[in-house]
Amino acid sequence: MPSPGKNFGSKYLQTLVGLFDIYQSYDSAFCYRGAFADRFTNTIIDISEGSVFRREPMMNRKVSFLLVECFQNIVKHGENLQEDSFKDEGIFTFHMKDKEFIINSINHIHASEILSLKELVEQVNSLDNDQLKSLYLRQLNNNSELSEKGGAGLGLIELARKSGHKLLCEFEEVQPPYARFHQQVSFLKKESTESLARNCIPQTIDLYSALSAKDIFLFYKGDFSQKSILSLLDIVEQNVSGNPTFNSITRKAAHVLVELLQNISKHGTSENEERKEGIFLIGKSEEQIFIQVGNIVSAKERDFLLDKLAYLSMLDQEDLKELHMAAMKASLKFENKNKSGLGLIEVVKAANGKFEYTFEALPDERYLFGFHVTF
Repeated sequence: MPSPGKNFGSKYLQTLVGLFDIYQSYDSAFCYRGAFADRFTNTIIDISEGSVFRREPMMNRKVSFLLVECFQNIVKHGENLQEDSFKDEGIFTFHMKDKEFIINSINHIHASEILSLKELVEQVNSLDNDQLKSLYLRQLNNNSELSEKGGAGLGLIELARKSGHKLLCEFEEVQPPYARFHQQVSFLKKESTESLARNCIPQTIDLYSALSAKDIFLFYKGDFSQKSILSLLDIVEQNVSGNPTFNSITRKAAHVLVELLQNISKHGTSENEERKEGIFLIGKSEEQIFIQVGNIVSAKERDFLLDKLAYLSMLDQEDLKELHMAAMKASLKFENKNKSGLGLIEVVKAANGKFEYTFEALPDERYLFGFHVTF
């Protein structure tokens, strides 16, 4: 591990910076890789609410429906190929850019299902909305064709109806007897001049490979409102709790995670004053949990943080404990608690030297402040 507080950007924070470069122009981007459970459905909706079409309830309802259907597709039909404590049942992503909202997913299926799925998608894509409605009712009423998992492609038919666009899908054979089912559902605003959304399946495949290689199970770029933070924490808790390997470090990691996310909530910048923009990822491997966060800062803020972090890096745990107590007292005496630097001190103290940071220059004389901590 490099010396505490070293300012760098090549190793630990390379993934965070790379994802920021890719998604910087996006309104939001979310990716989850791991075990899929029903309880996450509402969580996904909560996260998306700060990212979709503001003040347009009808479109938001359609997007919420599409998210639920896509996520439930993995919950109902996904197969888990791994037998260890971390279940990798696929990947679920959504992003919004300009006037398009795109949902991509990858889940494992039995290879024997490829032909029937492919035929169903081709059939659905060949029908107009009235024909899709008729097909849906026919399949719904034909109980003999319904599978144990809720079958007959009712979900796919509804996705095509509600999105108003053709479904995109690809199949990839992996570990026999399984295959990967790649799916994309697109939703465009009515005033959009585009008739077709971009095909993001190749990008999602690359993202899945990159996150798997780095042991990352959650990535988010967008609005860090209080509601979004609580929703992100719910997914994190579900993925690290109950595992004896992580029980001793989960509480400390959760405390630091809250501090880091709240820092973005307080200090993240955006052209829209209602939004607090930032980027966040978390992963786990062997006996470690790691967290990375980033937000945009001004040159003045960068200089302040550089001085503060350089100073904190030189302190041992006893010095940090004393400084923490002094900062707590200062925060009680002044209205502006941010000046005490209490949150940053708490993070550095909890990290026990296992942190790194970087400042990546942006074209507009601002910087991406990236922070990495390992437990």
